[in-house]
Amino acid sequence: MEEMAATRINPHGMLSEPLPIPEAAAAAARLDGYQETATDRSDMEKQWPQLKGQFFIDRDCVVRWGSIEAQEGLSGVGKFPSLDEIMKGARTVT
Repeated sequence: MEEMAATRINPHGMLSEPLPIPEAAAAAARLDGYQETATDRSDMEKQWPQLKGQFFIDRDCVVRWGSIEAQEGLSGVGKFPSLDEIMKGARTVT
């Protein structure tokens, strides 16, 4: 957790400056207008930080494409595939 607090990120340039990961997560939520609930807070206490992933799964339940956040380490937290990468992945699903 100390390393996360020391790592500054600015995913996709959405913030005015790189911030420590927990602060960047809170700032991104504010920018999105996200309203946290009691359930959200409870979940965060149990599982934060948890990386995000996106997957395309075909009709036979085979994962055909995937992307997991922070593949290059903590500096990659908050970085997700571009629209082009997502569309390329979508084309792999039959």
